[in-house]
Amino acid sequence: MKFGHVLKRYQLAAGVSAPELARRLNIASQQIYRWHKCSDAKLSVIRNICIALDADEMEFIYEVLED
Repeated sequence: MKFGHVLKRYQLAAGVSAPELARRLNIASQQIYRWHKCSDAKLSVIRNICIALDADEMEFIYEVLED
């Protein structure tokens, strides 16, 4: 599964909108929308997202790598 799809699913599960996630990460909300279209991301980005969403980092990575 692509990074963007996993990100959207985790946001939905956490009840966190793109603007709220951007606020938690101290970035522009446009970046979140760009990530929604990405197939991959740096591990540091995934780590920060998981911290902001209170999600398990290894589960997130596993889901990104699944076909």
